[in-house]
Amino acid sequence: MRNGTEKIGIVDGYEGKFLVDPEMPVLEEFFKRKAADDEQKELLQTLKGKENITKSGQKINLYANIGNPGDLVSVMENDAGGIGLFRSEFLYLESDHYPTEDEQFQAYKREELLQEGFKLGNVEEGIMIETPAAALMSDELAKEVDFFSIGTNDLTQYTLAIDRQNANLDSFYDAHHPAVLKLIQMITDNAHVAGIWVGICGELGTDTTLTRTFLDMGIDELSVSPGCILPVRKAIRETE
Repeated sequence: MRNGTEKIGIVDGYEGKFLVDPEMPVLEEFFKRKAADDEQKELLQTLKGKENITKSGQKINLYANIGNPGDLVSVMENDAGGIGLFRSEFLYLESDHYPTEDEQFQAYKREELLQEGFKLGNVEEGIMIETPAAALMSDELAKEVDFFSIGTNDLTQYTLAIDRQNANLDSFYDAHHPAVLKLIQMITDNAHVAGIWVGICGELGTDTTLTRTFLDMGIDELSVSPGCILPVRKAIRETE
């Protein structure tokens, strides 16, 4: 029971609002939304251990993006197939000094694969494709590397000549723009002609409205934030 000084507060994560002492109909609506979210989370848990495969049998690798070794707990909790992108710049941004070579080595060494009996083969060397120039030259670049990783965030802003850090231009930032999708298709085709694989590690990989499109393009891997692994897996498995 509330006394005269206590109030109910609701954090609305959908619209970025904080409500104080909302009316009962509003409160009831939020309880319904929370119940629906909880049910969705439970359904997603049933996808753990399942393959990333469409109803027609097409498979795609689904990995996680991480910013530091501490993210590995979330990676495992969300059942990612592995690490698709390690944002190594965070080793610098989260430190009060430039990390030494040994400190960086220790960070990489913490997946502890050798201790678990995994055999490590030759390390593949690939490049990020994040600019229209790199996309247009991807047929030549593909001859020099083992894989491409497409950074869709930067590729979109450079293709559309829009600074994604400028909030005034948000209405013009369209990652679904035909020019962006055409470049992704070009990169993928050039990679496959050269016999190498291609993945997407930008935020566009989490956009489940494009999952079918990426499968049709022939994208070999999607690397997303750990919390998006199961929703994307759901979208893959529901695709014909």
